[in-house]
Amino acid sequence: MLFLSKKLPLFQEKCESHPTGKECKNCSRKLEKTCVVNIIGILCGSDILPHHGLEYSDLLLKIDSNKMHLTIPVIIKGLDKLTWKKDGGLYKQTLEKLQDSKVEVLVIAVSGQVANDLRIQLENATYLNHKSLVFINSKDLAQFLYHVNRLRQKA
Repeated sequence: MLFLSKKLPLFQEKCESHPTGKECKNCSRKLEKTCVVNIIGILCGSDILPHHGLEYSDLLLKIDSNKMHLTIPVIIKGLDKLTWKKDGGLYKQTLEKLQDSKVEVLVIAVSGQVANDLRIQLENATYLNHKSLVFINSKDLAQFLYHVNRLRQKA
């Protein structure tokens, strides 16, 4: 697992600068490339929503059961060091999702570093909007990658 943790900083948010939805879905089915979008998308069976102008989120998890229906957007940020002053649009994206009445849970996955002040502001905004936040950091992504690699070995 330590090997995977050291490899994680090499992972971009997505494999290509402007992939199409079809390219991302084919890539995730074949378990070919490794980017943060695919590490999470493969394991969670989520809808991959690549960047094209305005986007809802990078991934969309849908959970349906007889008791509840959840739409969970996943915002992914790559290798950048994110701070309160230079957050790559993360805070704005978070606030937009928190205003959506269909969203109860928001997932933020970051392969780079996030300053404590930014993380505290994200958690505070989520709390004030009576929503839940799941924050996936590089150590968590290493565990995801471990399971994706096991799937690749079986394929």
